[in-house]
Amino acid sequence: MVIDMTHTEAITKIRKQKKLRVSDIMGMLQLNSRGSVEARIKNKGVRLCTLVELLDVLGYEMVVQPKTGEPPPEGVYNITVPDYGSMEETT
Repeated sequence: MVIDMTHTEAITKIRKQKKLRVSDIMGMLQLNSRGSVEARIKNKGVRLCTLVELLDVLGYEMVVQPKTGEPPPEGVYNITVPDYGSMEETT
């Protein structure tokens, strides 16, 4: 059963399924520090373009579709933002 999850949970699950370390993703994104990758993964207010880039190197794509009320197929992650009020604004 697929459940709603944050982008952090989805990326962590994908990373573990693909047996990728943060340092592997660091190389894929051509970043110089683990902290840069971890910040992208954990940032509640991650920019859309940053999230799309991160998903792309993991072999996933972001899709916008109408809500159907049906559970998504296996392997599809429904990313949610659980509490808009607690989101930190980032630049």
